[in-house]
Amino acid sequence: MATGLTRSLVEAHLAEGAGRARGVATGAEAALRVDQVLMDADAATLVFLAFEATGRARAQVELALACAEAPPPPPPFEAGDALRYAQSAARRYGVHFSRPGNGRAHHVHAARFAAPGRTLLACAAGAATAGALGSLVLGASEVELAAALAGAPHAATLPPVWAVRLAGTLPPWVCAHDLVWTLAGRLPAHGAGGAVLEYAGPGVGALPQEARLTVARAGTALGASASLFPSDEVTRSWLLAQGREPDWKGLAGEPEAEAARVVELHLDALEPMIGRVDGASPMAVREAADIPVGRLVLGPDAGLGDVLLLAAVLRGRTIAPGIELVVIPGSRQIRERAAVCGALAELVAAGARLVDSEVRLAPAPPAGAALLCGASSGAAGRARAVFRAGPATVAAAALAGRIADPRELPLVPPAAEGVGRSEGNDALLVKPAAAPDAVEVSRGAGVRPLPALPPMVATLRGVVLLRLGDRWATDVALPCGPKVRRHHADFGALAGHLYAGVDRDFAARARTHGGGFLVAGADYGIGPRVPHAALALVQLGVRAILARSFVPDHRAELVRHGVLALRFAGGTDADGPRQGDELEIPGLPEVLEPNRPLAVRDLTRGAQFTLHHDLTLREIEMVRAGGLLGVLATAGASA
Repeated sequence: MATGLTRSLVEAHLAEGAGRARGVATGAEAALRVDQVLMDADAATLVFLAFEATGRARAQVELALACAEAPPPPPPFEAGDALRYAQSAARRYGVHFSRPGNGRAHHVHAARFAAPGRTLLACAAGAATAGALGSLVLGASEVELAAALAGAPHAATLPPVWAVRLAGTLPPWVCAHDLVWTLAGRLPAHGAGGAVLEYAGPGVGALPQEARLTVARAGTALGASASLFPSDEVTRSWLLAQGREPDWKGLAGEPEAEAARVVELHLDALEPMIGRVDGASPMAVREAADIPVGRLVLGPDAGLGDVLLLAAVLRGRTIAPGIELVVIPGSRQIRERAAVCGALAELVAAGARLVDSEVRLAPAPPAGAALLCGASSGAAGRARAVFRAGPATVAAAALAGRIADPRELPLVPPAAEGVGRSEGNDALLVKPAAAPDAVEVSRGAGVRPLPALPPMVATLRGVVLLRLGDRWATDVALPCGPKVRRHHADFGALAGHLYAGVDRDFAARARTHGGGFLVAGADYGIGPRVPHAALALVQLGVRAILARSFVPDHRAELVRHGVLALRFAGGTDADGPRQGDELEIPGLPEVLEPNRPLAVRDLTRGAQFTLHHDLTLREIEMVRAGGLLGVLATAGASA
């Protein structure tokens, strides 16, 4: 029986001593060897601080890349400290460093480093792009990336595989973005539910590599944990154009027999599609035709093929009066290669405005709908309606001043896939130092060591520092505004802002008591992932949070840093502990076992209640050791 690519790559990367028997079951946890690590600017500082805490001297992976995109100007002074620290740490510890101006992490990694058959552990937007080249992409937190750099296998749960079987070829004026929107309409309302979307079938061979990059990058928006394409002659030709043919190897697989779901798409039947950012179902462009547009943006997540197609359609034409067309090349390589073939000059001649990816667009007046391709919704300004579409639809709208079906336009020659051979301009790519001991890591005033909890050795006792209600959000607990963000690598200063909007004395009270407990309602930790919120708790010595329920991702973040996430057994138990009460969890760490409830005593009120947890054996080891870094430190000391 044929085996799918996902299962093949997982089984080929099972760590030694981690159960190398074939047949890893879906939903089972496996320890995987990591080949490559990718991090963006927000993650890099935390990753290197965590790596230093492991005590290792050099990265233990095949390839690691940190990409620093400059924030919109003016950056805070402390951002310079973090940038200098990250670049010097990268050189010393064996990590490639992409300097500001080189482009988005996913563009740089795909063009210069992504390769078939690799596992990629990433904490960077758009990292799923590497799946177009046959890499299995695994999302992870900063501390997990640091553990991988230290040589530890990554504990991953094998997700279900959904096969997307393609047949035929894309018709004229239909592109990868239209394929994505069509697929979105064929998936359940909740999307792919964390499955790996594995592409197969005869239609894959007819799909250009630039289109595959777009489809793979969009997988996370479809609810997939990753996307995976085979590596074939199309892949080989694209790598040859990057000057990287030696990185190619063939990969093939047929996932249908083991797939949890099979979706079949006939590319010949596709048509230009459009989607609303408000979550409404995608629709054919012809159904939205004649809606006036005001701002059109080809953003930094768009690929080289998107830029070339837009330029080809606009060649010799001028955009309609009153239309603002903004083109934001996502990397230095995309800009340079588009310039070499004349595409940028054609766009400017047509009336488009070229801006750098670090520039923040000014709000646009609500003169009409906004149409975005590879841009965040923030680029739409104050537009009354915001749509996402492919470059052909953007071009048609630019010429018509309204949403229009690009099939009404005369055909143009297809954009060149490789635009000639390119060895890549690596002037802004800093390589690891050949003599790492000669590199001094720069530590400015804004960079402090990562806080860590000590190993759990005895009964846990402390006061309830704060009571919170239901659905407490991470970005409310620790707002991400300029006053807080400037301290993103100074955890003592950062902790002073934690919960300050609720109780300005929270941090001082925690320091006075040497830590303690938080009590919360349901869905603690909703909102965006903010690792600094967990690190601020650790800085203040908070060892446990008692809540009715936790958002799974934030619960995992807490556990990775050694903070217990405990659930009240009954509905009335959560009403018991009050702020200032002294609590005790006796018998720790021995009583911390899978599926074993914990007894908690309220020493102030003379009451007792029960708490539950869903910690695995691996997570219990982390909590006992003070977090994942504590586990690695213990392993290093015993080695």
